[in-house]
Amino acid sequence: MNSVFDNCMSYDLAQALSILGKNVGHVSAIPGLGGGALDPVIYDYVGPRDLRLVSVDHAMKRTPAYVADIRRLGVGLFLVDIGKSRQLKAWGICKLMFKAWDNMENFDETNSPPYIALVKHNGQVVKFH
Repeated sequence: MNSVFDNCMSYDLAQALSILGKNVGHVSAIPGLGGGALDPVIYDYVGPRDLRLVSVDHAMKRTPAYVADIRRLGVGLFLVDIGKSRQLKAWGICKLMFKAWDNMENFDETNSPPYIALVKHNGQVVKFH
């Protein structure tokens, strides 16, 4: 699974996963996108390149224009559940990503984009309805 973390996710976590053999990049390191890239521009980049987007920004599933872009561009989006009050901080997000990564890959193997998948606190991955 080839993935890109958006700007809401840790650049260092993307690097750590990459060092461990996962094909993960960060939007801030992509020429032409960078740290200030807006969500629709990121969708336009990842969709046609068959990359999976990983984020904690749940506005992506609630914003009709974003959902339409995700569908139109064939984006596979994983939204990490960090809680309503964003109580899960950097170390908790790291632990969750390591726990959930195999489930994310399995989900991607059995589901074709476009999709929005939720990464739960227990590491399970479920399709967003």
